Amino acid sequence: MRTSAFCMLVVGLVALSGCGKSDDPPGQFNGVEITGTVTLDGKPVEAGIVTALQADDLTKSSTGQLGPGGKFKIANCPVGQVAFTVNTKAAMGMEMQNFKNTKGKDPIKVTDVPTRYLDAKSAKLLFDVSAGSDVKLELTR
Repeated sequence: MRTSAFCMLVVGLVALSGCGKSDDPPGQFNGVEITGTVTLDGKPVEAGIVTALQADDLTKSSTGQLGPGGKFKIANCPVGQVAFTVNTKAAMGMEMQNFKNTKGKDPIKVTDVPTRYLDAKSAKLLFDVSAGSDVKLELTR
């Protein structure tokens, strides 16, 4: 009898924990698909990660991988005012590994972007985003 009463209490508390005013749990949201291009001083940045962060709630974010021509796609991007960051630091290590794996025949082209683009505030890459947006991230040294 005590066990079933305890189970009912737990089930009731779990059900109530889902109640509240927040539209989305922290870090989770319904985003939109966008595309974009990253350039540094007019040249494409073809390896790295682009992160899109809801400007007024930096816990809501999504990422996309850079590819040929500096193009990227983010499948679950926040909407409204969005801050972007660009990180090519992790790709730097992949460049050497790829060179070894392909014996130099298919090198990854990695561009070292300035460190200010790693942080949403210092990057100063703010855009109004909606479904189907095509964002042009034009970085400078």
